[in-house]
Amino acid sequence: LVPAYIAGYLSRWRDGLVCAPWFITWVSILSLAWGVMRSVAGTSMLPVGVAFLFASAPLPMVHVARPGFSDLFVAGFLMSAMAVFLLTMYHRRDFNLRTWFLLLLPLLGAVLSKKEAVLWVVWLIVIAFTFDLNHRKGVPWQKIAIGLCLAGSLGAIAYGLFHRWIGTTLISDD
Repeated sequence: LVPAYIAGYLSRWRDGLVCAPWFITWVSILSLAWGVMRSVAGTSMLPVGVAFLFASAPLPMVHVARPGFSDLFVAGFLMSAMAVFLLTMYHRRDFNLRTWFLLLLPLLGAVLSKKEAVLWVVWLIVIAFTFDLNHRKGVPWQKIAIGLCLAGSLGAIAYGLFHRWIGTTLISDD
């Protein structure tokens, strides 16, 4: 809908301006990747390499050159959430309510942008929760791994039992 809003605002279709939000989102993802890695790693070559990976062919060719899909915005939301996790929870061991809010806000944007983002959001929340359990509550990683294995097993059993319902309600676009 973003291209339609821009074209409606301009009263005509202009490719350069209609593609601008995707290009700006792509540049912000590269900047965020470089900035986060620069803060965490401290060296200069690793952040450049990570930014180069984000700038590699698939992302700009599929989602920047051909705008209209929400995947690039979902990637921006997930990258923002990952930056919050790496800079606050992982690097500074900061697990207060403000940090959780800053983590969940871009994840909510990702979920509202695309249905498939739910899996990425659950993955990132589980990672943040396990780090919270380990660093703030003192739960050993072995117990966390056992809990995750049990939860994964229960999830696989539930999917086996309810796969038709999951496929028709959570995954399908109907």
